[in-house]
Amino acid sequence: MSRFRDYGFAAGLCGTGSSFLRNEPNKPLDGTCYMKIPRSFFLVYCLFLTNLWMLGYASFVRHFQSGQELKQHVEILKSQVSQSQFERRVVDNQLLDLQQTVAQVLPNQQTMIAKQWSSRALGLSDRLRKPASIKPVNLSEFYFEKGKKYFSEGKFKSAQKEFLRVQEQFPTSDRVVESTFLILESAFLQKDYKRTVDVAESMVQQFPVNLLTGYALIRLAQVSEINNQFEEAAVLYKIVRENFQDKKLQGQARALEKRIGIE
Repeated sequence: MSRFRDYGFAAGLCGTGSSFLRNEPNKPLDGTCYMKIPRSFFLVYCLFLTNLWMLGYASFVRHFQSGQELKQHVEILKSQVSQSQFERRVVDNQLLDLQQTVAQVLPNQQTMIAKQWSSRALGLSDRLRKPASIKPVNLSEFYFEKGKKYFSEGKFKSAQKEFLRVQEQFPTSDRVVESTFLILESAFLQKDYKRTVDVAESMVQQFPVNLLTGYALIRLAQVSEINNQFEEAAVLYKIVRENFQDKKLQGQARALEKRIGIE
């Protein structure tokens, strides 16, 4: 009996004495003491594993994002190299065009161009080492002379293309006003009166005091005559006489005004 009391007391300390005495099916019979895990500890453990997984996933994403950024940087460098190569081809083509244009417009300069070509090529290689310092070659003079050559040969459409090139590609060139007027003159000689009027009006707006604008107004007055608008033509001739001081231009305007007989 004393042994049962002692054993029961010991089992009670482990929290299993009553189970042993009642032989409960869910309790151990060998006197082993089991510890119950708190639910809060289990939740903390799960949160810890979740955070650990999230940290691993974030590291994984950062790794591949850094690889994507490196790829984008490589693409940017490739585009910069392509831009430099394009600028080099542009300069090569401009210089080749310069050589051909000068040879056409100034045939007696062919020998000089051949001698100077080597030094120009060396200068080109120096500039290509510094793409940022490349300046476009100003070919306005040569395109203008090429246009004049076509104009004198009666090839007015070809002449207009060259004058337009001067006008659009070299807007600060000294040849822009002359090129614009010769575009007008080419249009008039081709009986393209609508374009003649448009170019004359643009010259009045852009170059109001230039002598060539006075000649453009005379062409505009002649278009008015062709359209039987004689009063408008007379007004334009009078504007030329009163606003431009060139004697030759004034005389031409006066003679044309007198011809239509409107005071």
